[in-house]
Amino acid sequence: LGGFFNLGKVLNSGSLRALFIVIFLFFFGFTMFTQFFQVFLIRKFEFDEAHIGYLFGFIGLWGVITQAGILRILSRKFSPYQLLNFALIIFAFSYLTYLLPQNVVGLYLCIPLFSIMQGLSMPNFSAVVSNSAPKHIQGETLGMQQSIQSLAQIITPLIGGFVVAKSYYAPMWLGFIFTTIAWAIFALRVKPKTEL
Repeated sequence: LGGFFNLGKVLNSGSLRALFIVIFLFFFGFTMFTQFFQVFLIRKFEFDEAHIGYLFGFIGLWGVITQAGILRILSRKFSPYQLLNFALIIFAFSYLTYLLPQNVVGLYLCIPLFSIMQGLSMPNFSAVVSNSAPKHIQGETLGMQQSIQSLAQIITPLIGGFVVAKSYYAPMWLGFIFTTIAWAIFALRVKPKTEL
């Protein structure tokens, strides 16, 4: 029951509440995309299992490039807050780029931007959460973050099938909508630690 206990703490976390709402919205949109993107690939591009695997492998490759290179370079010049504030809004619009291609080459060209912004967002969430919490409860606060992410990932499959049945473009639109809302809350309500 530790996860439920942590979720209860989130509701009373004061200054961290807005940040946890951002995390929930971000992971809700992202999980909706990852769970049901395959439906889009099959319906629009007639992908089989092998081609879906190649595409996700290419996404993973860009994730490694981002984590091993791009993130390290940018983190020397910008704070986690600055990187996340920038990456969230670009990541939101990167969902919509998948609506544009009419062929597989165009589809692959969408992946670098999406993967780079994802790679910049996720580790910086943990950094911002850790930096926003008092030192003596940083570990506990990161546990709360994991609980929020898990909640978003549990809810998504329960409703995603109904949504995707209406339109196989839904994963991209929902990813865009929820990530845009997350960015707006982050930009307006979450402040760097020096401003808390």
